[in-house]
Amino acid sequence: MLLGPIAPGVIRDIFPGGPSEATGLRPGDTVLGIAGRDVAALRVERLLPFIDGPPGTRVALTIRSPDEPTSRDVTLLRADATVPTITARVVTATDATGVGYLRLYTFSAGADRQVARWGASSVRGRAAGSAISAATAAG
Repeated sequence: MLLGPIAPGVIRDIFPGGPSEATGLRPGDTVLGIAGRDVAALRVERLLPFIDGPPGTRVALTIRSPDEPTSRDVTLLRADATVPTITARVVTATDATGVGYLRLYTFSAGADRQVARWGASSVRGRAAGSAISAATAAG
């Protein structure tokens, strides 16, 4: 999960296959509470130590989603986070055209080859164009 800098506690991104995705958290959700503590006004760097913990342990979160009128409580099962190098998908517009969307999370060794493979992959032919988003895990 990536938090901020949109606003304090707003989830900016969810890593595919990670514990946040398994819990049902989504980009745009706001972390209001951690283990019963009100954290709505805390900056991102102050939130992470409360969420982080040994793999296999649980932490209670209070979450507000932008499309829901009330907050909800969820339990996150902590696990080692693996930041993917890239994720890719085709986003279909209302007129049925597609745009290939690639998210580059890390500028690690081999990232260039993964991006090149994506460019030559099945996205071609299913998409009218492409968009690339690049941001490190730190933001």
